[in-house]
Amino acid sequence: MSYKYYLALTSQLPFCSIPLRLDSYNRCQFSCAYCFSKARGGAVGNGPAQSLAPRQLFKRLRRAHSGLARGAVEEFLAHRIPIQFGGMNDPFSPWEKTWAVSLAALEILREFDYPFVISTKSAMPAEPAYLRALQGANAYVRISVTGGDLPTQSGMERGVPNLDERLRAAAELASRDIAVSLRLQPIIWGQEEAAANQIRMFASVGVKHVTAEYLKLPVERASKQYSELRRIDTKLNDRYRSLGAKLVGREYVLPADAKIKQLRSLERVARSCGVSFGYADNDLLHLNRFRSCCNAADRYLRNANFFSFNILGIIKAQMGMSQLRFDISRNEWLPLSNMFSHLNSRSRPDGAIQSSWRESWILYLREKWNSSPERGGPSSYWGIKSTDRRDDAGNLVYTHNYDVG
Repeated sequence: MSYKYYLALTSQLPFCSIPLRLDSYNRCQFSCAYCFSKARGGAVGNGPAQSLAPRQLFKRLRRAHSGLARGAVEEFLAHRIPIQFGGMNDPFSPWEKTWAVSLAALEILREFDYPFVISTKSAMPAEPAYLRALQGANAYVRISVTGGDLPTQSGMERGVPNLDERLRAAAELASRDIAVSLRLQPIIWGQEEAAANQIRMFASVGVKHVTAEYLKLPVERASKQYSELRRIDTKLNDRYRSLGAKLVGREYVLPADAKIKQLRSLERVARSCGVSFGYADNDLLHLNRFRSCCNAADRYLRNANFFSFNILGIIKAQMGMSQLRFDISRNEWLPLSNMFSHLNSRSRPDGAIQSSWRESWILYLREKWNSSPERGGPSSYWGIKSTDRRDDAGNLVYTHNYDVG
């Protein structure tokens, strides 16, 4: 059965530089304890698995390449915003052995020289057929690993290739000059030394970059995944509560003040190994010096653009200044088509649509800019605080504490 929503914009538009996802399958066969997509309606259902129709992907890329884009998604393709391949579900879970849909997608992306970032826990990209598809492709592979000790990893990552298999895959990819990075997600609080050793291991085989993000605890308490987390660490909730974890959306997130010291230490480890480092927690994304969020994809992908017409883009454009203001360049790229339908219902604007989608998007960002941290305004980012003053247009002015940033 064909998967209808294989290619889509994500609700991360307000802060992500590559908010375009591609998923080969509508579900994932891995059973990671920290994944709550099943409890939240993404990758659900007991019916037959669905997969993308490669021919449809080819047609959409051909339209975008030919200047005939239809809708916001294809406008993103025409503008060459990189695709996150595996944005919702791992593209290389066991189904791929039978159906090879992800392999077909890789070959199509290579044909168009389209920039893409793979996120996977699998070692499959290092198998011969996939290596052939990746060599010469405009690709960047991120191998995901739980940041913690081996017993915790085995409990957190059911059905996933073990660490040694993923390490060998990273080595094989790097040996073929395919850009590869380590994605430490999630890091388990208190197991940072194990995460540091993982950085050293992957750096030794040619990984170029590492991103790091702490575990978020879900609000869903009745799910199988939550029960598994509790089995792995019975004191996890108490530990998060004692550290001052706050509810952000549907997850309890550790405060930046608690995370930053540990992450700075991991950054030093990475740099000592000759590897660049990216902060992947949302409240720390502004600390990255890359155009591409936390993953540094702009260093490894060719002929690629990155989406910056959002709150994070406005902030990063002014990080060297004493004050942060709501300032958008007239030249900032935005699709002509409606993007709001791609935001979830909680993220969509309350106000009326303006005379153009661009004006509506600016109004949407302005509302976020002047909102509370819970709504994704600038003060949701670590070290950024409102001055309680407003500019001539009535927008809040912020300041950044460079001693902490």
